[in-house]
Amino acid sequence: KQWYQRRVRGIQAVCDIMSLLSSYSVGTSQLINSTVSYKDKEMSVASCVGELCQGLLSNKELTRRDKDMLCALLFLARQVYTTHEGLAIMCKFKLVSLANEVLSVSGDITPQPPATSQDSEEGGGEQQENCFEEVLVDNMLGFASTPKGLLLLHEGSMLEQCID
Repeated sequence: KQWYQRRVRGIQAVCDIMSLLSSYSVGTSQLINSTVSYKDKEMSVASCVGELCQGLLSNKELTRRDKDMLCALLFLARQVYTTHEGLAIMCKFKLVSLANEVLSVSGDITPQPPATSQDSEEGGGEQQENCFEEVLVDNMLGFASTPKGLLLLHEGSMLEQCID
């Protein structure tokens, strides 16, 4: 279990660095054009990120660590999604549709007030779940910055819920 936690923290750190790099056009280009070997096949780094996001979003029983990793990966995917080349790569993973499904299962998304120390002692799990949902909504709105992303969000009937 401890090796898994270290691995997740490592992946989150790499995602943070890659997100910083991809905030520049040269970094985004590297994510799209650089290749890695993943699951015995060569693919772009962006495709690898998309595949990891797709796998995590498809999992119905995510742990807290999985959700943290998913949020980091989605933020990175969202930055790749802002270019034409990145959009072409990420569309095949249907991340917006999968995120729609995750949010529709979890129900109404409403921002929660900050928890007090007493709240976190009593029911921290609910607050963490709300935080995950808010980050997921935020990333979906980031995907909606493109016409295709906006269309997918609207088709999934999550547009109003994300804006509220």
